[in-house]
Amino acid sequence: MGKRSWGAFYTLDGNPIGRGGQAEVFRAVDRKTGTVVALKRLAPITEDALARMKREVEVQKQLNHPRIMPIIRHSDRYSWYTMPLARLSLRDLVPPVPDEQILEVALACVEALVAAHGRRFVHRDITPTNILDIGAERPHWVISDWGLVRRHELATRTRTQPGEFGTAGFAAPETWHDAHSADERADIYSLGRVVAWAVTGTTLIPNVPLVPEGRFGPLVRAATAMRPEDRPESAMLLLERLLAAASSPPPRDGAQPEGIPPEVISSIRARAQEQFPDDYSTQKYVIDRETNAWYELQSLVIHDLPADVLVTITSQAARQFPSDFSTRLYVIKRETEAWRELQDLQLEVPTQVFERIVAKARREFPHDYSTQLYVIQREAESWRELNG
Repeated sequence: MGKRSWGAFYTLDGNPIGRGGQAEVFRAVDRKTGTVVALKRLAPITEDALARMKREVEVQKQLNHPRIMPIIRHSDRYSWYTMPLARLSLRDLVPPVPDEQILEVALACVEALVAAHGRRFVHRDITPTNILDIGAERPHWVISDWGLVRRHELATRTRTQPGEFGTAGFAAPETWHDAHSADERADIYSLGRVVAWAVTGTTLIPNVPLVPEGRFGPLVRAATAMRPEDRPESAMLLLERLLAAASSPPPRDGAQPEGIPPEVISSIRARAQEQFPDDYSTQKYVIDRETNAWYELQSLVIHDLPADVLVTITSQAARQFPSDFSTRLYVIKRETEAWRELQDLQLEVPTQVFERIVAKARREFPHDYSTQLYVIQREAESWRELNG
């Protein structure tokens, strides 16, 4: 692919929009289609830089995941490649970043890591600069810059030498001693540090813990433990902690709000004591989480849903989780977002096929919008594979 130079395909703006140690990035326009993209090219071109960019391109193409930066075109020498032009990076946001935006970004990153780690690829340089929004109408966050990636437990000819590796402040402590042996938990550490930075805006000092107060504290504390064996073992376990953070808003103004009915708080306390009879710190965490979820449910406002849809979603969630307020809140938000996505859903299948898939999903799951969305996307993908 791309045996000619980039000039045969693109025109470049005069000045780079980004520059790293071995490459620079330009805004480029496709000469044939007029599409605006980002072109990354090596500067200078060295054997080591070519090998790194080749690895970056091949891994991103191999993973082919919606939360990992896609490759549009690349040269046969791997001296340049193009990708969607990002609207911004996470580094462009001014901390403290709003909680809901942190959750959105972190969940997207975890999805990418689940896919990469499932293939044993370790990114080794998760930073705010490498988390980009490439969405057109709404944010779509991806992890980019896979130049330091390696396949864990895969033998290579050269090993990284002891010393600074990755980005200071975000790189896991073990990468200083032997980045070659760093496994998936190094990425978990880096993502935890990204969250800590987004919450606090504090400049991160390498290997010095920073645990923010509030809903993200438990997640950051676990993810950024100094010893890899003390961190979550997988991105899926980190996802569980993120979902717990999503359903656990912090107390308002640092104090317990008034007005919760006595029977509600009694129920919350009883369930916490029953689940964790001798674990008082977890009891307190659960009580705070459920209390705050109950308050958020009382003030939850969703403007863009038809009244009957909103009633269906909230009533079903209440029936399924009568006393589990954090899960009820999560389900309502999940179903609301799924309903919104269903309204704008467009898939690359013939109209008649699309209509049949949608009709079947609605019949089988009439009020389960997240499952409808999953089934429709799954069936459309299966149809494309069968007819590809």
